[in-house]
Amino acid sequence: MSAPQEAGVEGALATGAVLFALGLVAVPFAGELLRRLPRRVPVFFARWGFSHVLLVGLSSVAAGFVFGPAIHALFAKPVAEGEPEVGVVGALWLTMAMLGTGVLGALTLARRLQPEGLAALGICRRGNPRGMLAGGLAYVLVLPGVVGVSVLWPVIAGALGFTVEPQEVLVGIEQLSGIGLWQAVVLAVFAGPFLEETLFRGFLQPLLVQNLRERGGVAATSALFAAMHGVSAFGPLFALSLLLGYVQLRTHRLAAAWFVHGLHNAVTLAIVLLLPDWYASLNP
Repeated sequence: MSAPQEAGVEGALATGAVLFALGLVAVPFAGELLRRLPRRVPVFFARWGFSHVLLVGLSSVAAGFVFGPAIHALFAKPVAEGEPEVGVVGALWLTMAMLGTGVLGALTLARRLQPEGLAALGICRRGNPRGMLAGGLAYVLVLPGVVGVSVLWPVIAGALGFTVEPQEVLVGIEQLSGIGLWQAVVLAVFAGPFLEETLFRGFLQPLLVQNLRERGGVAATSALFAAMHGVSAFGPLFALSLLLGYVQLRTHRLAAAWFVHGLHNAVTLAIVLLLPDWYASLNP
């Protein structure tokens, strides 16, 4: 590594450490905000079990085999060598199909097993604006910490023996334009967060909280959520997921976790698309 590269890495690490420290300082304030702003919510006990979670997971995997050929036919483009590639838009649509199948299963199970029906997942008619406001303000407070983890994670992962590569979906979206870019933005900011939050925060987290208590359940859900996105994104998404889990736990409003997740994706895409040089400086 050359001297300028080393200086760039050292500067990024210093920036990441400062941002992470600022985020940690803000955590108690964000927690107090989430405890006070939303109205008191009832406690729901998930009546589904781990066998139901496994069933939902298997249905999502099966959907990949069912919808994969059709999506490949719609989005595949020839490449110079080898088989045609579907590209980032096709990959996003396939992911939505798989997540959507899992969500349908979770919604069906909630309605059949829970007296409260979909409310057990946090899908409620009332209290959503207050929950979204609380979650959004908490996100703003801890955002520096999430950015700090994003900067520090490559070093941490490297010390653990992992190699962190640029996230393929962000690299792919950065190269899009026109209708393809708009499709990717809508899927990444609106559809994807709703489907993921329904499965992880609405369906999986209540079960893990019952078995591991609040902190353990939120941490375990966050670890599974981050692991699903691969090593390169694990650290930042684990930090974000801790916030999402706490938002869901305190508001019991899926709309609140969905809003925060979508807001984060929107901020990330805005930085990647509108401030590429600054984004590159944070990831030397």
